[in-house]
Amino acid sequence: MGQSKHTIEWIEAHLDRTLGHRMLELGNQTLRGGGSAKSYWTALGVQHVSADRNGRDGAVTVDLRTPGLRPDWSGVFDSVTNCGTIEHVTPIRCQPAIWDSVYRWLAPRGQAFHVAPTRCSRWRRHCRIFYSVAFFEWLAQRQHLDLVDAYIRRGLVFAVLQKKPATEPAAISADELRSQVDN
Repeated sequence: MGQSKHTIEWIEAHLDRTLGHRMLELGNQTLRGGGSAKSYWTALGVQHVSADRNGRDGAVTVDLRTPGLRPDWSGVFDSVTNCGTIEHVTPIRCQPAIWDSVYRWLAPRGQAFHVAPTRCSRWRRHCRIFYSVAFFEWLAQRQHLDLVDAYIRRGLVFAVLQKKPATEPAAISADELRSQVDN
């Protein structure tokens, strides 16, 4: 998908710098206009890790469909960015594993930044799973997260979720998740 100027500015506006500077990027994102998200955030002093199946551009090679992935990352990241990645974690039965992993990887008070497609003419061929503001409201409630911001812009849902200290999420089944997304 590539990160737009709007996406970068939105993340910067919400990023809680008091938490630290450890960021996990799902996918190895590029910036519209050139360059990588990794180089952008690293230049700002962020300790940045990107994770993608392809392992390109310095990304750690991981398959985001794997349940219990990277237990060594549990509670490590002050922020996790998902800008056009999770909707490609298919089939849908694999979706609960990645949402659980994002939760686990966040440090207490950590923030998850999601930019995900809605089903609209612009994105309907981009992937097979689509999200809504209502999905992120449901996810926040289900995983005991605070929904900091959520809106739709140009067919994309922008949502910031923040992990509450000392909480455990409820397990999410594939059937339950399927009922919340548009696929």
